[in-house]
Amino acid sequence: MEQRPMNVLIVGQLPPPVHGSNVMTELFMQSMEKIVQKVTIIEKKFSKQQEEVGTLTLLKVTKVPGLILKFLWQLIKNKPDVCFYFISVSSFSLVFDALLIALLRLFGVQYILYCHGKGFRELELRAGSHMRYVAKFVLTGALGGLVLGEKLKHDVNHYLPDRRLFILPNAIPNSAPPQKEPGTSRHVQILYLSNLIPSKGAMEFVKMAGMVRRAIPDVKFILAGNFRDNIFLRQIHDCIDQEKLRDCMDIPGAIYGQDKEKLFRKSDLFVFPTYYKYETFGLVNLEAMRSSLPIISTPEGAIPEVVCDGITGFIVDPHDIALMSDRVLKLVEDLELRIAMGKAGRRRFEQYYTIEAYEAKLKEAIQFFSLLLQEKRYTACE
Repeated sequence: MEQRPMNVLIVGQLPPPVHGSNVMTELFMQSMEKIVQKVTIIEKKFSKQQEEVGTLTLLKVTKVPGLILKFLWQLIKNKPDVCFYFISVSSFSLVFDALLIALLRLFGVQYILYCHGKGFRELELRAGSHMRYVAKFVLTGALGGLVLGEKLKHDVNHYLPDRRLFILPNAIPNSAPPQKEPGTSRHVQILYLSNLIPSKGAMEFVKMAGMVRRAIPDVKFILAGNFRDNIFLRQIHDCIDQEKLRDCMDIPGAIYGQDKEKLFRKSDLFVFPTYYKYETFGLVNLEAMRSSLPIISTPEGAIPEVVCDGITGFIVDPHDIALMSDRVLKLVEDLELRIAMGKAGRRRFEQYYTIEAYEAKLKEAIQFFSLLLQEKRYTACE
């Protein structure tokens, strides 16, 4: 890695399933291929469907020996200069990661952790001694780490100090800004889009919609995303009926690709009231910014670094439905503010969160870790 990293190994998972970490693994690999001479990826492919993520099954366990052998073969055959490792937080995944990282150490390969999730600080405080030891083993041996935002350094810097952490925000492909005329205060469409689980704020969105509807009857709401729990789905429908939203709340289910982009473009305001404990960034916020939508979201992870409170949208407590409703009503009723915040979000997206911005930042990261590696080698020779 002195001038140009020549042989990079990446450990992570590519889509499917489609979620933030997998999408970013694919982008990272494609971007790295433009910068270095050789890139190889070992996929930690334990889940094929979104519903399988975070669950421990016998099938996943049976995949472990094959993945370890494949990893060992790459270390012997390709002799990577450095490994970028997408680290997991769940107990099963972290134990598996520790096995592979032990092999990296055995072969003398420096590794850089890509911390796309969060939860290490909580693991340190609440897990049993064995899992704390595993986390310490994984983190302390790393050359450094990539984090998605300044606020996420705290999650790992009890083992990885700030001086070994580099901020690499997420990114999505750019597209032309929407040309449609924004809706008037009586014809605004408010969008929610995420996996429809309780901690992603779907129920809070419905309750907020009830308060907004009582103030402005003609506002429309879209609750889009994939339901993973039929019980929660029934609860959502019960709440919709209680709030008398059946005639103004559309639930289209999972939306992908061009259909998702069209949904953003025909909406006027995006609300993402997540309190998911592993939330780090929210790629969906970038999709809203790309479409010039003002955003109402929460202080989870690095979201306040993406959504600038009072400039590109508002940051609210996801459980404060009254405050969330107040911020929504402010944007629904103030067309000029809605347009100004949407344009500010679009400008911020173009500056920091495009693929081009990501690749430029990745080059800086490579230089950053090159210096750390030189320092480590110098210290070892003393």
